[in-house]
Amino acid sequence: MKWSGACLLAVAVLIYATYKDMVGSPYEKQLYATCIVKTIPFFGRGLKTGTGVLLNNGYIITNKHVVDSNSDGFVDDFEKHVSIEFLFPSPKSYIGEVIANSNGSWRSVDIDDIALVKLNTILKSNVSVATDKEYSQVKFGDMLFAIGNSDGESPHLTIGPKSTGNFRGLDRAGLSIYHGNSGGGIYDQSSGKLIGITTSIRRSPYEMVPDWSEYITAPTIRKFLREKNLEDRVIRRDYGAQCFILTILIGAVFLLWMANLELKNVARVKK
Repeated sequence: MKWSGACLLAVAVLIYATYKDMVGSPYEKQLYATCIVKTIPFFGRGLKTGTGVLLNNGYIITNKHVVDSNSDGFVDDFEKHVSIEFLFPSPKSYIGEVIANSNGSWRSVDIDDIALVKLNTILKSNVSVATDKEYSQVKFGDMLFAIGNSDGESPHLTIGPKSTGNFRGLDRAGLSIYHGNSGGGIYDQSSGKLIGITTSIRRSPYEMVPDWSEYITAPTIRKFLREKNLEDRVIRRDYGAQCFILTILIGAVFLLWMANLELKNVARVKK
């Protein structure tokens, strides 16, 4: 039976290696993908601070208005470089370059508020971006959470329900966020997948009515990346279901093979 024990241990190691990114805090991988985005003052242009989400291969998604230091609605050559800072799991700073942004002005069209930053190094991310189908399955009232650098210093977590959508191309959520959260990720509570990035906050005029946030949806982000021919390079492929099935099949075959070997050994001893 010693072989059976070894088999079980081997399968356990295989499963852990496949799903080790799921171990830990339910918000850990989203927290590690959250960064502070700061413009670099140049020729009188002011300092602006926001949030970004590391997707994969050193690419960060954020709002266009976060990197638009003179707030004219566009990103010019003097605004192409930004400072990127990760606080978790350990503080690290990088310089990033804005390599793509929405074609229009974020001042006139709300959904034209996407910017893609490329770091000067390769970093991996465990954050998965919801597909169009997965996003359509997130319904009114489903719980979401947002992570953003509300004070430009440390990540802030808020939890709230999904609200109605299609306000100037944006969706809404009952998430009370603050200045500095722009560009931060909004995630589905049940799956942990990125479903959008925060772009604005609407303050309620009534004391008993909570604030709400507006966000650019995952399908809009995917469409933006496809138009720039960057979707496959930037978004981490999610093989969760396939990996689970493959792991079970490999484990089953391995156990059957070892059990057959054990039976042959027993038969040989009896002879």
